[in-house]
Amino acid sequence: KLSLRMSPSLTVFWAMGFVVRWVFLMPVRVLLLVLSLTTLVVLCSAVGLLPTSDFKRRLNAGVVTWCFDFIAGSLSVVARFHNSENRPTHGIVVANHTSPIDSMVLATD
Repeated sequence: KLSLRMSPSLTVFWAMGFVVRWVFLMPVRVLLLVLSLTTLVVLCSAVGLLPTSDFKRRLNAGVVTWCFDFIAGSLSVVARFHNSENRPTHGIVVANHTSPIDSMVLATD
């Protein structure tokens, strides 16, 4: 007969890890996500008030890239972009079943 016994020391470590993950790390990530989304709305609204110019286009591209990078960080996204010298300057991303999260990750580059 197979008996499964729980080790008291491993149970303590498991419980400590559970508490750290759900009591500390999760609220911090949710706070960062709310802060990053608020920053996105505020900064994009402020840029939208500027008159149309090349400066506004460059500023908008910088703000969106920075905010999406902030959002991706709050979602624990780790993205590596290889061979960026081969990326076309004016192009679109074509993929099967691209989700909004995929678009956000690609916009961080």
